[in-house]
Amino acid sequence: MDNFSTKALVNLRNFMSEQNIIDLIKKYVKEEAAPRRDYPIDEKMYNIIKPYKIDRERGILYFEEMIPNEFELEPVSYERKFEEDILEKKLEEHLCSLETEIEQVFIKNKVTGKNYCIQLHELLGGIGNLHPLLHFNTFRKFRKDLLDYMRSMTGLTLLSDDGEYYFIPKDKGDIEIKLIDIYEFLDFENWINCSQKEFLSIFLEKNCHTKLQFQCKTPIAIYLLERISVLFKNMSKRKILSSRRFCSCQTQTSITQSNYSTAKHRIDNHSEEKEKIDIFVKQKLL
Repeated sequence: MDNFSTKALVNLRNFMSEQNIIDLIKKYVKEEAAPRRDYPIDEKMYNIIKPYKIDRERGILYFEEMIPNEFELEPVSYERKFEEDILEKKLEEHLCSLETEIEQVFIKNKVTGKNYCIQLHELLGGIGNLHPLLHFNTFRKFRKDLLDYMRSMTGLTLLSDDGEYYFIPKDKGDIEIKLIDIYEFLDFENWINCSQKEFLSIFLEKNCHTKLQFQCKTPIAIYLLERISVLFKNMSKRKILSSRRFCSCQTQTSITQSNYSTAKHRIDNHSEEKEKIDIFVKQKLL
């Protein structure tokens, strides 16, 4: 971008790079949650594996490593607490620098400012593809605050047009984060069997041929779909059925008008699961 400093944008891109995330984990992961062995994580390990799971609320990274025993390699799982206050402090510095830079670029030239914001959004978009460390609530809050500031300053949404979606999100800037929350909840409950990428595409992509095969009873699946429909402008019963993207556990075929209506009236037979969904929606989606 001619005649404009983009130092803050470049610094954020470098901060989010794979190598820098590895360096952060090396430096700021606590050793207090000991694995089933008597030596610390060796440095080489960080270059070959990522955490296989994270706990965003507690700032925990979960690793698995193959450890040799007397006869063979044994998979060993262990957890590490990341010092999120360090991450928060670094992100606050980036936020201040980026807000100043956005303002300065737009004062100089609105066209250049728009291009700057497009680059920034491309960097922050697609959270499902980011390193697990950047799924922590600290980074998610930073991402939302920055996108909100960008929109308030520029009036630009810079996100996909409604026509590119099948189910149109009410808040395009936050929808991937919310869907990842939903995916992790359903995966934990063993109510679905698909990858995170497939789950996102089912809800967001206009031309998607993947189907979501529920592993729970159909009344639970229907209740869940109706509760999360608040995230979308057009996720009606009719739209859900016509999509043919959601399959019943019992029949392994797309949910129909008939089993939708029948299942909807049987949710009270699954009070425990219904309560779990209600608690989740209240805590994460509303």
